[in-house]
Amino acid sequence: MNSIYKWVTSHSWIMPVIQLIAGLAVCQLLAVFYMAHFYGRLVSQTQDASSLYPFFIPSLSVLKGTGGFKDLFSSALFFSTSIGCGISVVSVVALYLAKIAGRFSTIVTLIGCGAWFYLLMLVNTNGFSLFASGCFVLIPLTIRWIDKKVSADIRFSWFGISNMLLFILFLLIVYAGWFPAGKQAFVSVRDRLLLTNSHGVSATHFYYRYSFLAAASIESLEQKRLRTWTPATTDVTTGAESLEAIMQQNRYQLVTQPANADLTIGFNGQDLLLNQAGSTVLVVSLEHFQQQAVDYLHRFSEAADRFEFLRLFAYFSLLIGFPIVLVSFLFSGLRLAVGCFLPEPHAGITAALGVLLVGVVLLFVVFFTPDISVSRTGQIQEPVPTCGFERQAMFAYLQKQHLDIYQYADPNSLLQSRYILDRLWLAKLLADSNSPQRIDTLQVLLEDPDLVVRCQAMRSLGRLGAVSAVPGLRRIFTSTTSWYLQDCAFESLSWLP
Repeated sequence: MNSIYKWVTSHSWIMPVIQLIAGLAVCQLLAVFYMAHFYGRLVSQTQDASSLYPFFIPSLSVLKGTGGFKDLFSSALFFSTSIGCGISVVSVVALYLAKIAGRFSTIVTLIGCGAWFYLLMLVNTNGFSLFASGCFVLIPLTIRWIDKKVSADIRFSWFGISNMLLFILFLLIVYAGWFPAGKQAFVSVRDRLLLTNSHGVSATHFYYRYSFLAAASIESLEQKRLRTWTPATTDVTTGAESLEAIMQQNRYQLVTQPANADLTIGFNGQDLLLNQAGSTVLVVSLEHFQQQAVDYLHRFSEAADRFEFLRLFAYFSLLIGFPIVLVSFLFSGLRLAVGCFLPEPHAGITAALGVLLVGVVLLFVVFFTPDISVSRTGQIQEPVPTCGFERQAMFAYLQKQHLDIYQYADPNSLLQSRYILDRLWLAKLLADSNSPQRIDTLQVLLEDPDLVVRCQAMRSLGRLGAVSAVPGLRRIFTSTTSWYLQDCAFESLSWLP
């Protein structure tokens, strides 16, 4: 232990990595407890929903397999890799800035307590206040405790400044492609990077298997597939008999227990009181509500949404905090490896250059694959490795120009391809095809071994208005234990008559 302590104190660059790991571990521990709390509430709410409601998410078939420790632990990872990354990075930066300024104790303590009270005011429902409060207090305190126990001097040198500049250059290159793409960036990472190799496919399936509880716990009413309501009293106003039908048309299911309802509707003469958590959020006349129920329910969802800040924080933590954490770990690993052959500070410069090179390559693969023009027939040959830029650019060009895949390639060869991206692009491009065989081909893709391909086939069937696919989509919806498959089936069915 003494030798480890000496090694850590002699390498000040390792301290931020240790502190990031500690912060993420604290966030993960708290998130597991929150996932368990949310799962119990979700099961109670879903079981209380009427069996007459034809389509709702989550269904009991999905919830059956999400209550074990492995599921809760894996679901909690999404909080650690989003909110946890953001809080950990902010805490480490605040600690070192305060340390340089000579006001270590005061500034870090004030930042942690200020963030805690601010989040406590913003988020105070469904047990999430406990999770948010714990993260914003325990992570900074844990990082501060580690720094006091294993104190390492911050030394500046030209080599250290060079490392920092290379690190900043790497982030600027990544964000140059990431921010303009917006949320589409996640789809680009999946399709152009993850689905081109077996490890990436496993990571993609992990996401679609375990992200359900994490996403559902902070979604708004507008995002939910199952939304519940209950009347505040059985003594309803004349003319309110049609209220249940209106609510069901807007995917609000009547439940009998007010404690489990997302919306409680009270009556005050001819006015409706839209309540949540015992407080009135919106007052509207019954006549106006019957005429514009969609607009008023949307306004209620926005006014009652207490998670908007957390969703934005999670999103920007993924865009900013997650890349920084990955780069920190990658840089530390390369520096340790290069340190076996080169002395400091040359090892640090070499590791920083290696990280920069990796970032440039990944950025080119994900965001800057060039489009190419194609001529009729003969351009797409037998299946080739899906990481080929020319092949992917060709598919992207066909989709961008809304061209018919049947005029440029043999869909049967793509259908039999062993590469996931070939079949995924086929499912996307068939939505723009006019061939009479397109529906049959998409229905074959509904049985594809990869769930990403199956979901894309469902979306294309919905876009095409394929009524003949309704029985198959309903079968998938009612039998699957995958929330992603069920969500795609629900979306497709909502487009079909």
